[in-house]
Amino acid sequence: MRVITQAMASNGEDIIAFTAYATGLTSVPEIVSIDFEEVFLPFITSVAWDSSALPDLGITWDMDGPMMGADVAMILASWRQDEVSVEWYVFAPPDTASPFDFPDLPEDYSSILPGSAESILDDVIIVYSDLPGIEEYEAARLVGMEDAVEGIYEVPAGETMRVTAGKSAE
Repeated sequence: MRVITQAMASNGEDIIAFTAYATGLTSVPEIVSIDFEEVFLPFITSVAWDSSALPDLGITWDMDGPMMGADVAMILASWRQDEVSVEWYVFAPPDTASPFDFPDLPEDYSSILPGSAESILDDVIIVYSDLPGIEEYEAARLVGMEDAVEGIYEVPAGETMRVTAGKSAE
């Protein structure tokens, strides 16, 4: 049996932040008691592009508390440049904080970086995960974005998982 608890925030149209906790129970208790302040990772809010230095990519965000216990941070940025859709995933240590500047890409990639009048900045998503059975960043970064987010629905018995995410509002 799994217990999944989620809290979400909306801008009226889209979910722009959520935090979730899941635990795989080895037996079925009569009552499940959860202290939300203890089990949830902090909400991530105000996620935004820092377009002041384009084509260098930067993002900013706020958190409603310290990110204690996370194993990995994941950042997804997407944009369109001259009819090309680009997604950039970054796996980072759990102490990654705002503001965040993406690493410089080799010159060969300059044609897909945003910066011209044709650039359209789309979403930025920040995710922090506390993964089951993983105690350090080096192991967590090998899990992959999909498993680190969607794994909340497949927590093994006796394990727990926490995920928190924020998305740029359009």
